[in-house]
Order: sequence, then C-alpha cells, then structure tokens
Amino acid sequence: MAFCATYYTTSIGRVRVRSRDDIQRELVKTRLLSESESADWINNFMERFWKIYEPVLSQTIIASVDQILSIYTPPFLESLSLTTFTLGTKAPRIESVRTFPNTPDDEVLMDWEIAFTPTDLSDILPKLAKNKTNPKIILTIRLGKGFISAPMPIL
Repeated sequence: MAFCATYYTTSIGRVRVRSRDDIQRELVKTRLLSESESADWINNFMERFWKIYEPVLSQTIIASVDQILSIYTPPFLESLSLTTFTLGTKAPRIESVRTFPNTPDDEVLMDWEIAFTPTDLSDILPKLAKNKTNPKIILTIRLGKGFISAPMPIL
C-alpha cells in the first residue's frame, strides 16, 4: 500500500509540474505576440565592440566598392575610387526585438527596430563626445589621362 501511495504522489507531482510548464510556455507565447523586448544587453555590447569592428567593416566596404568602381569606371575618367569610408564612432542601436512564435518549426520570424543616428550626442559621455568621429564618405575621381590627370575628392 505504501508503494501505491508513493507512486500516486509522484505521478500527481509530475502532472502538476508538466501542466505548470505548459501553461507558462503558452503565456510566454501570448506575451511575445503583444510585446517587444528591449535590447539593452546587446546595445551595451555593440557600443564596446563597435570601436573594434567599425574600422574593419569600413576597410571591407572600401575594398568591395573599389573593385566594382574599377570595373564600371566611365572611359572619360582615369580612375574612380572610394578613398575614405567611415560610419563614425557611435554604434547603431537596437530599439526593440519582437518574436512571432506561431511560425513553422523551420522558420524564425522577428521584427527588429534599429536606429542609427551617428551625430546624436545626447547619450554619449563628454569624454567620448570630444573624440567622436562623424560618418564620412569620400569618392576620388581622377580626371584626364596620364601626366595631365588630377584627383578630385567628392565628399
């Protein structure tokens, strides 16, 4: 008889735990449909990582765009190149992320709200604001041919 009572008690306990987990999972799905999450943790990471990643990203963009520009340079120009490209020292911000849970198992559907205002100084420390770099893109066109050519930077 003691065995039956123990089995009955653990079975009810298991049912209770599983039911509670199922209910919580459904409540989270309902909340995901109506609310968006803040992304402060990833913004904190982005602010620190941006100082390292932005120069690498800029150089990659310059290299990629230069290849395309060299192919499509008009015949009346000697050369066309992207000489300077920077997105600035302020990182993009992820304002919110919203996940849609009612999708097929092999799909993930999310709605990301992203803001990039590189000249806004309202949330930067004064020390960082003093050393800030604004976004800049300079395209250099070389007019003429050979010895008579002259570079013209376009900001």
